[in-house]
Amino acid sequence: MIRYATSGVVFLALFLAERAFIASLPAPFAAAPLVLAAGVYAVQHLSLPDGVAWILLGGIASDALALTPFPYATASSVAASACAVSLSRSVFTNRSIYGILACGSAAIVAKALAGASVLAVLGLGGPGSGWFSPIAELPLALALGVLSLALLFRFAKRIRRMLSSIVMVTP
Repeated sequence: MIRYATSGVVFLALFLAERAFIASLPAPFAAAPLVLAAGVYAVQHLSLPDGVAWILLGGIASDALALTPFPYATASSVAASACAVSLSRSVFTNRSIYGILACGSAAIVAKALAGASVLAVLGLGGPGSGWFSPIAELPLALALGVLSLALLFRFAKRIRRMLSSIVMVTP
């Protein structure tokens, strides 16, 4: 029970940091996918299923708080989490930095493609705007996501030590 509560607190901290702090940064840095990067890192490197829940809850919370058009964030987070889980279990089974970066990059691409598809189906994308914006922001999201994952990998031992002290992983 305490593990789930701790995971919820970690998710809440990540979500608030992404939506409140990172979103208020200047233009290039505001697109950093912190919850997605942390979720992919947890699934790929730490083998924690909590990472999938973080990604899914990030999308659901964004839709519930009306930060995005209704099914946009939920559908794109479902695609990203499905991509992260399937790739981490079948393709990138090692815990190297290359596996983490590749899995994270694929999840970011899946999130952008699913988001663009949802916006196109909803008809929110008129000519020149709307459905194409997730695709247009993809290079920046990839760069910031890879940077976030590389930083998480760099501090892997400290993160593992911290998570083991709060009962999320075994030492």
